Amino acid sequence: MATAKKASAPVRKYTTPMSDQASPFVRVLSVGYSKVGKTHFALTFPDPVIANADAGLATDTPVNCKVDPCVFPFVRWSEEMSENELFSYRDLRQLAIELKYKSGNMWDEIKSYGYTPQTFIIDSGTTFCDLFAHEVTIEESHTDKNGVHMETMQIQDYNLVMQRFFAIIDIIKTIPMNIVMTAEMADKQDDVGHRYQAPAMVGQALGNRLPHFFDEIYIHYNEMSKEGQMKYFLTPCSNRGFEHAGSRKGIPMQAHENPSFEKFAKYYIKKAK
Repeated sequence: MATAKKASAPVRKYTTPMSDQASPFVRVLSVGYSKVGKTHFALTFPDPVIANADAGLATDTPVNCKVDPCVFPFVRWSEEMSENELFSYRDLRQLAIELKYKSGNMWDEIKSYGYTPQTFIIDSGTTFCDLFAHEVTIEESHTDKNGVHMETMQIQDYNLVMQRFFAIIDIIKTIPMNIVMTAEMADKQDDVGHRYQAPAMVGQALGNRLPHFFDEIYIHYNEMSKEGQMKYFLTPCSNRGFEHAGSRKGIPMQAHENPSFEKFAKYYIKKAK
C-alpha cells in the first residue's frame, strides 16, 4: 500500500535587501540652519518634482534648475487657500504614491510639464512636520476630556505626527528616483546635559530617527569671504548621530564649496553585492 506523499513546506520568498540592490538613485537628507543653501543644492539634482512648504524655493528655482519644475505648494489650512494649494499629510502621501506608480491626477499634471522626473524634492521636512502638527490641532476630534476643542499639542499628538510622517517616508524610500529632503538644524540637549545637533522636527524622537532613512546626510553652512562674498559649503555627515561631522571623535570635516549633484553623482550609483 502506497503511503501518501508528505506535502513540502511552502518556500517563503523575501524581497532583496536594499543593500544588495543596484540603484542609480540616492536618498539625501540636507540639514542646516536657515539660508545656508539647502534648497539651492537640492535644485541641482536632475528633473525634479517639488513638494514645497518652505520660503527658500522662491529665490532659488531659476538659479540651478535646468527645467521648469512641477511644484506642489503646501500651506497651513485656512479659509483663504487657493485652488492649487495643498495642506494635508494625505496630499503628500498621495503625491508619493503617484510618483511611485506613475499614475493619478498629480502624475498627469507632472507629465504636462514635458519632462520625466528623476528627483523628488521635499522642502522642507521641518516645515511639513509643522503643517502636520497644525492639521492635528484643527481636526474636529482634537478635544479634551470635556469635549472642548484644543489648539495645543498633547503628548499623544506628537506620536500621531510621527506616525503620519513615517507612513510617508515608507513610501518615499521605495520611489525609483532620487530623493532630496531638506531640514532645519536644531541644537538640542539630552537628559544628562549633553548638547547635540539633529534635524529640527516636531518631537525629539522624529528628528533623531530621520537620518536613518537616508543614504547620504549632509550638513550645510556658509561663510563670508574676505572679499565680502557669501560662500556656501557642504560637509558629509560621518555619522547619523550628528556629532557635527565627528568633531568629538577626531574626524576632520571635509568641506565642499558650491556643492552640486554633478560633484557627487559618481558616488551615488550603488553596485549590487
